[in-house]
Amino acid sequence: STAFRAPTVFQLFSGTTQSFPNLRDPCSEDNELFADPTVAARCAEQGRPAGYTNPDTQQRAFWGGNEKLDPETAQILTAGMVVQPTFLEGFSATVDFYMIDIDNSIQRVGEDIIVNQCYTGPDESYQFFCDKIHRKSIFTIDYIDDKITNIGGLETWGIDFAANYDIKSPFGRWLASFEGTYVGKFDQINLPGVEEAIVDGAGFYDLEFANPKFKFNLGLIWAWEELGAGLQMRYMGGFRECEANNCKDRDDPGPDGEMGTADDTMRAAYGRDVDAVITLDLFMSYTLDTTFGSTKFTFGVTNLLDTDPAIIYNGFNNTTDPAEYDVLGRYFYGRISQSF
Repeated sequence: STAFRAPTVFQLFSGTTQSFPNLRDPCSEDNELFADPTVAARCAEQGRPAGYTNPDTQQRAFWGGNEKLDPETAQILTAGMVVQPTFLEGFSATVDFYMIDIDNSIQRVGEDIIVNQCYTGPDESYQFFCDKIHRKSIFTIDYIDDKITNIGGLETWGIDFAANYDIKSPFGRWLASFEGTYVGKFDQINLPGVEEAIVDGAGFYDLEFANPKFKFNLGLIWAWEELGAGLQMRYMGGFRECEANNCKDRDDPGPDGEMGTADDTMRAAYGRDVDAVITLDLFMSYTLDTTFGSTKFTFGVTNLLDTDPAIIYNGFNNTTDPAEYDVLGRYFYGRISQSF
């Protein structure tokens, strides 16, 4: 199929706001990036003064709408299969494949990507990104223009799969469930036709959010007359993060697995593997039937083992990704629901 999406009113006309992302100036002499000859040469092109140092770890960025946005289009391929074998009553499984190719994707580029592409990107495209970095007369960064724009596009493919097994026994009804997804590709194309400007997000943190290739939920629910209980396991796969959110071409682990090594033309870059995280949730319930209807009492524990979220050093909020991980730790809840 094909898809078409026009920019929203917010994307076109929202006002400009300021943000201060975690980002160091690559042209600062105390920044390891400056040791890269390409970075040093491009800083010199921009008029970097000798001995320039900027210790700031946050830079100002402008976000907002863009009246010149064009619509985005997409080509989509999906295929799926459902299996319900007659010889295994209560079992069903689904597999869904998707491939999506978006052109003129409407989004922000990302400050890290702008800086990385400006100072380490290919010769044919770096100036496009450098034009978004505005410096003061004393050379420090004034702001980075990261308003919503049309980038080259986004290409992704993956597989979603699920299985359920509903079992009836003398000791109640059991429902086992499994839901997972595998992301084989998630490429942000910043400039059409420039392969070096593509950022691979699958299995990396380079796009500033946790994007493991594999994650799933595994659950078991039991119900017997008035009683019920359930246990769910949430698995968030591991991925890799690198210095300045730039793992491109610098992702060879060193002897200790923590220090990336580079070839002869690129300096070494720090990188680390973020481990997978498993959390468990538990609930129990009791249903009471009365003349007024059915009352259900539920008590549960989220994050039963008080598992810590993954540490992401590039994660600005709580040194992790709150959108993907449970940052509250273990907590309890109770619920009473009434049906008439």
